[in-house]
Amino acid sequence: MGAHGLCNVRHRSSTWLGICDIGRNIEALGISFSNSFIKTISLGNDTAFWNDQWFSNKPFCEKYNRLFRLESIKEMTIDKRLIKEDGCNWSGSWLWNRTPTGRTLDELNSLLSELQAFKFANNQNDSWKWNLSNNGIDLDTLRCQVCDEGLETVKHTLHQCKFAQEVWTRVLKWWGVSSQTIPSLEDLLEGKSDPARQDRPSLLWQAITWSSIYLIWKYRNHAIFRKKKGLGPMALNEIQIKSYQWISNRSSKIALDWNQWLLNTKSFDDHG
Repeated sequence: MGAHGLCNVRHRSSTWLGICDIGRNIEALGISFSNSFIKTISLGNDTAFWNDQWFSNKPFCEKYNRLFRLESIKEMTIDKRLIKEDGCNWSGSWLWNRTPTGRTLDELNSLLSELQAFKFANNQNDSWKWNLSNNGIDLDTLRCQVCDEGLETVKHTLHQCKFAQEVWTRVLKWWGVSSQTIPSLEDLLEGKSDPARQDRPSLLWQAITWSSIYLIWKYRNHAIFRKKKGLGPMALNEIQIKSYQWISNRSSKIALDWNQWLLNTKSFDDHG
């Protein structure tokens, strides 16, 4: 981070200093940490106008360095340079060592032009926000691309998403389980929770579980990369096919009949 970067804000807490230490490690990887934060200015009395990075992609002291050299009080806060008026508007108040001319005047005009887009926020205090979109990460893409009702985590995608819930409900019904309580994701992944057999893990149930997880993940990818949705009614059929193939190809101890497999899995026994 630069000398006047994000971690040079005044009144830094130990927590904030810890964040800045992490930020330096991130910067070392070539990922912009300081530029991923933006500051919301409500009062401007705790933010340096020139030295803090609060509006532009770099502090104004670096971006308009000639003009900064003419500033009489270089640590001046925003509220002393931009006087807040009615609502969120402001008027400039400057104190120069001498009148800007030439290139320095050009910098002043550029600064004023850039600040035309600035408005004070209505919050009580100035605050920092982490702007992931500024780093090329669209916050919308962090949401589940299938149901759009939660952040896309492994647990959400495979277990909590509406589509995942629909798949597991259909599987349980096919498996002959009247209860609609879906086992935890951890038990599903480990193949420990056979709702129809609590005494021991079932090879059949493990095959069905992994086939279901495969199908849910495949559907998620289709929704994102192919923009295809509406696979719900076909999900169970594909799970039945995948699990049947998996068991038939990997276990010589279980003889499966395809038609019977579709109708009643309880009629089969295994020694998993």
